[in-house]
Amino acid sequence: MRKIIITVLAAMLLLALASTALAMGTKDFYVTSSGVKAYTEPDKHSSVLEKWSKGDLITFIDVSEDGKWYGYYAGEDLMGWIQKKYLSEDEPCDHEWSKWKVEKEATCTRTGLRTRYCKLCGEEQEETIEKEPHTYGKCKVVREATCTREGLRRRTCQVCGYEQESDIEMIPHTYGEWRTFIQPTDHSAGRRARVCSVCGYQENQDFDPEGTLRRGVRGEPVRQMQQLLVDQGYLYQGGADGVFGGGTETALMKFQRDQGLEPDGVAWPQTQKRLNHEFGPWTVTSLPTRVADGQRTRTCVDCGYQETEAIPAGPTLHRQDRGENVRFVQNMLNDLGYNAGYADGIYGGKLDSAFTAFAQARGYAFKENTVRPMDLDELMSAWLAGRTAESFKGSGDKTSPVQLTLTVTQREADGDLRTFAWTLTNLGNSPCTFKAILLGFGADHDFRGGGDIVLRLDDTNMRANVGNTLSGTFTACADWDKDAAGTFAFAALGVADDGAAEWLSNIVTLEE
Repeated sequence: MRKIIITVLAAMLLLALASTALAMGTKDFYVTSSGVKAYTEPDKHSSVLEKWSKGDLITFIDVSEDGKWYGYYAGEDLMGWIQKKYLSEDEPCDHEWSKWKVEKEATCTRTGLRTRYCKLCGEEQEETIEKEPHTYGKCKVVREATCTREGLRRRTCQVCGYEQESDIEMIPHTYGEWRTFIQPTDHSAGRRARVCSVCGYQENQDFDPEGTLRRGVRGEPVRQMQQLLVDQGYLYQGGADGVFGGGTETALMKFQRDQGLEPDGVAWPQTQKRLNHEFGPWTVTSLPTRVADGQRTRTCVDCGYQETEAIPAGPTLHRQDRGENVRFVQNMLNDLGYNAGYADGIYGGKLDSAFTAFAQARGYAFKENTVRPMDLDELMSAWLAGRTAESFKGSGDKTSPVQLTLTVTQREADGDLRTFAWTLTNLGNSPCTFKAILLGFGADHDFRGGGDIVLRLDDTNMRANVGNTLSGTFTACADWDKDAAGTFAFAALGVADDGAAEWLSNIVTLEE
């Protein structure tokens, strides 16, 4: 009971003290600068209790006799004193600083000190002045550099005597001449060495034969090599930019594999020589048939490398091909009563089914997924034979809607293989569509019966009145029709734009 009474009396006493303090005029103040010191007595030479930061809010309830110090309490205990000049009843001070005053000069061995004060609130501020740089004299070489060790130099501050040292880089080796101990070849690097005449150090180095090109090299020799890769189908068109990068390296490696060379992607002289073959004339090793491609070869006169190339037996269509040529085949099958479906120009399953039925009716087997030249020959002959006589207007004349004028010249003969150049023009007064060039045998061939060979399948619009001229080359074998060999007969087939009539060009005959 006695303890409870004492606690209540203590609480009442604290409340009384607080009331007394409030009666003295409690006020809130803001500290106007950082690092403001609180002292045990209203005297800045007394002990420091703590420091206050700028913007802190403090409640004071006592004033010193001279009015320059404010005291603050915790409960009934006076905690400390702080100078009035560092306090404001308003928001923290927007300082108006005086000029800096140097209290201690900086040297090259110590920092300096400067101060300033706020003209509004009197707050003082201190700032360290960085050390001055050393005042060095000239460098002196303590140890000379050689090709095996670094040198050493030193300089001294003329004010404080501080010494600074720094390294001197090693000097280059003094090498003699290169000595080759592994000779380079046209497809491999060599190895060589040279020796320093001062210290005896030996430097070894791999080196390429002259003219070798590697990844990272730039310039005209690289561009010329790239163009050869483009011309031979190993590098994409436009890839000859003169920069030997990853794409060029990959293309070169593929070329090297095809040539039976080490595929390392380095353009050795051997590789470049292969790229620059000097080939002799082509030699036909097997003639194309209407079923399979032929083959021809040629040999490099410098290195003996032999290049082989297919002689296309075309024209050929493959499953998933698209275009007007496919549409023409679909239309011919539909015209003959074999359902190839809507003529959409896409080689799909219906075309194969229609061709299978057509081939069975003609007494031979059709190989699905590929329309071979022999298949086109059979189809074209059947389609031409099925046209009425009235639908053939002949070559026409200048008053006709279509007048197809064909010229054919033999360009090259290689054994039983013949290469021809052709030109076709529409002189009529209406546009048409060029469909095919046909080959028959015999001087009196009229392209109305069987045995016609399709040399070229095309679907190109031709304007009227000498609007545009088509030209190109094709290859024919003398033994495609051995019984009639001796005279080649050529004709071009066109279809009027209204689809109402087919037109054959003039018939060109050439003796073998």
